[in-house]
Formats: sequence, structure tokens, C-alpha cells
Amino acid sequence: MGRGFRFVSHTAEAEFIASGRNAGEAVRNSLLALFYTISDISSVERGPERPRLLKLKVSSDNMADAVWGILQRVLSEAEAEDIFCYSVKRVSVTRSRLRITVSVEVLGKRKREQDARVEVKAVSRYNLSVKASGSIVRIRAVLDV
Repeated sequence: MGRGFRFVSHTAEAEFIASGRNAGEAVRNSLLALFYTISDISSVERGPERPRLLKLKVSSDNMADAVWGILQRVLSEAEAEDIFCYSVKRVSVTRSRLRITVSVEVLGKRKREQDARVEVKAVSRYNLSVKASGSIVRIRAVLDV
């Protein structure tokens, strides 16, 4: 699992499990799984367009909702900007007594038809989970395609 994520067999949608040594790394790998589902990220990165930087932040009272929120927000913002995201520049997960905040900076480039893979309509809340086991954090998510 060199990429930090793997896809799981699912009857109708795309499902992945992303892992990392901490919550930030697991969120980063979740975003990469989302990007990889939508487009050929290596082709997008090599494309001639100038990269665009999206800076996004989501806060919630639990980690699963924060993860869902940031995945959905990145998906929505990329669609609104008409870009395919291909790289995660920064991830920050901060916890206060009552809130968890996930902040990300991702790079994208204008959509080109030849880079498209699958249209992802939404990130499902169904079966979304964030679990820590020993020193590994795993995020399981289903993408509505």
C-alpha cells in the first residue's frame, strides 16, 4: 500500500481506506484517493495549465464529520473552479476542547477531458469512519459515482 490508500470492492460506488501515521497523513491520503478516482493525477500534474491553489477549512465536533466535510468541500470547490486536483500541499488537523478543524491546501489545474476518470457526485456519509489502531489512523469512505 505504497500510496497510503487502497480501494475496496463495493457493489455500486467507489470505496477506499486511507491510512497514515497520524490524522493529518490519513486526511492527505484520503484526498489523494479522491483525486485519483476523479482523474489521472499524474497527467493533470504534467498538463500545461498553471496550478491553482485552493485553501479550505472545515470545523466539526467530531473527526468523522470533519473528514467528510473537508472531502466534500474540496470536491465542491474543485467542481466550482472547473479544476482537477492532483496534489496536497498542506494538511493541518487541530483539536480544541469542543472542535476539530481540518485545514488543507490543494493544487489543481483546469479540467481537460483526456485526464478524466470517473465523475464523483458526492462523498457519502454512509460507512464513513475514522479509526485509530496503535500508531495508524484509517479513514474509510464511499464516493458516490
